[in-house]
Amino acid sequence: MPEIYCYDDLFLLLLFLQCASLIISSDRLWVEFLFIYKFSWSHIYYAISFFTFVPYSLLLFEMRKQKKLLFDLLMICLLLNLSSCAEDRSVFGDDFGTPKMTDENTIQFTVEIASDWRQIDLFANGGRMVIDWGDGRLQKIEDPSQTIISYKYGNCRSYRIKIWAEELEYCGIGTELLNVSDLHLGILPRMTNLNINSFKSTTELDLSTSCPNVEDLSIGNMPDLERLDIVRCDNLKTLQIYSNPNLTSLEIGSKSYLEKLYCSYNNLTSLSMRGLPRLKEVDCSYNPNLSTLKFDDGMAIGSLFINYCNFDRIDFLDKLPTMTEFGCSYNKLTELHMPGAFSIASLRCDNNQLTHLSIEDTWILTQLDCHSNCLGADALNELFESLEQVRPSDYMRYILSIYDNPGEKTCQKEIPIRKGWKLEDYRWN
Repeated sequence: MPEIYCYDDLFLLLLFLQCASLIISSDRLWVEFLFIYKFSWSHIYYAISFFTFVPYSLLLFEMRKQKKLLFDLLMICLLLNLSSCAEDRSVFGDDFGTPKMTDENTIQFTVEIASDWRQIDLFANGGRMVIDWGDGRLQKIEDPSQTIISYKYGNCRSYRIKIWAEELEYCGIGTELLNVSDLHLGILPRMTNLNINSFKSTTELDLSTSCPNVEDLSIGNMPDLERLDIVRCDNLKTLQIYSNPNLTSLEIGSKSYLEKLYCSYNNLTSLSMRGLPRLKEVDCSYNPNLSTLKFDDGMAIGSLFINYCNFDRIDFLDKLPTMTEFGCSYNKLTELHMPGAFSIASLRCDNNQLTHLSIEDTWILTQLDCHSNCLGADALNELFESLEQVRPSDYMRYILSIYDNPGEKTCQKEIPIRKGWKLEDYRWN
């Protein structure tokens, strides 16, 4: 029996598994086998093994003759294998080619891991997505709409995340549980829905060249944001800009398709809505210094809310003939006149300093909150007379609140009650 069985079989099997693919593809070793070794009975055995199990028999020959060479070869194969395994661990997810990631086709930001909460969640759909998590790992997702993309970091430090977003139509980024900062947006022509939330250390955001086709844009909870440029985002339909305490101005520009505008909890002082012919809903409440709004004539706005702002007068209502819902609570208004050019269904003007309130046309008015003002009995009685008579079938559906006004005790409350209105009192007793 040849000497080959004196070697450890397990070790030989490991050698075979590591080197077989290299040996069987080497033309040089085939030639060496034919010319270096001479025939003997033992060599006949090896020859038979050569034709039946080429890599294994050849490996044993070389191990006997050139142990050092085989050992070096084994080490190289092991290193290559370890390198291959490391590469496999660094790229995970779905199987498709990795695109080149540049500043133009990526979204980039920095996340600071400084506590036990080390997980970040992303939302996206519309196409393939590749994420460089900043720790040497790359994730590829064929269809990100099927799941929430979650990633948990191991160490507490900063990571620069890059998202290949060239094919995405929607992307949602941000978390209040982690410190995320230094946002950069590339040129993303397919992006129609973008949600950016809770980024620090980002003072300026220019979307005019980054997402030219975005239709639904939401930017909020960015404590350092001072300037936002969306002038060239001509396809916007819904715009939500909220909770950015250092944002003092917002230039929207002309937007032919914009229908909904929400810009609450900022620090705006004025806001122009000129050039927005399709605008229907506006909420710019909780801007404590906001005192000026600009509109085009005959705009189609149906609801407008300016609660918790700094208005001491309202001079734009005649430009909004289709408005049916208006909220101006918690301002500094002393007078409010609702023109007869339109019909209001819901009016909330409580917590001002109103001494006079008039509504010329109340035929669709169903809710009127004017409590916590400075309305005397005569002003309240005049208001009661302007209210429409409620149909019996609609009794108790029409709500009127007048509490906490100087004239509350002496006004003629029987007038609205007789007309079918329900007086409500939400004061804490």
